[in-house]
Order: sequence, then C-alpha cells, then structure tokens
Amino acid sequence: MGKKVEWIYNFLGDVSYLLVAVMVKNQEIRIDFSQVTGRDQAREILASKEIEFFLITTDSITNQMASQKKVLVRDIPLGISNREVETAMKKFGKIKNVQIKVAGKWQLAVVEYNN
Repeated sequence: MGKKVEWIYNFLGDVSYLLVAVMVKNQEIRIDFSQVTGRDQAREILASKEIEFFLITTDSITNQMASQKKVLVRDIPLGISNREVETAMKKFGKIKNVQIKVAGKWQLAVVEYNN
C-alpha cells in the first residue's frame, strides 16, 4: 500500500462504510464507500481541512448506463473470463455485448442488453 493511500486510511479511518482507497494515478486516490453516509462524512472532513477533492457519484453514471441498456459489474476477480460474466448475467436479459477490463486488482465489465 502506498504512503498516500495509507494516509487516507489513517485520516478517514473512523468514517463509516469506507470500503477501499486505491491509487488511480500518480496524484489521485479513489475512495469507495458502501453507503452515502460514509461519503458525506469524508466530504465534511476533507472540506474542513481544506483538502482539495472531487466527487463522482455513481447515481449519474447508473442513470446514464440504464438509458443505454448497460450495467456496470465491478469487483470481478482476475481470471474470470468474458464468457463467465456473460453466463452469469444472461439471466437478466438477452445480452448484446460484454466488455471486460482490468481495474487494479479486479476487473470490471460493462454488460449491454438488447432490451
């Protein structure tokens, strides 16, 4: 774990619902929360310390993807194939396309449905 990521865990360690903090680029750290409450607590702490941050909500991404008949599947273990994702997701409808890519120590997939 990098020093910056370790600092985030120490600094925000008491924040509810902190899932993971990962170094995305040299100067950026992505922090995921399982509940909005945790995100709001972290935002208050960072703002009070005048630490610059930006917020990307999954609500806007989810709404955009829904209008395009797409679903984002995150935290897929490495080694799971495109075919395995398609098999697991076809119970929700007829699949048009599955795109999978590595995101850190995990994979994520965008599943596009026909209907």
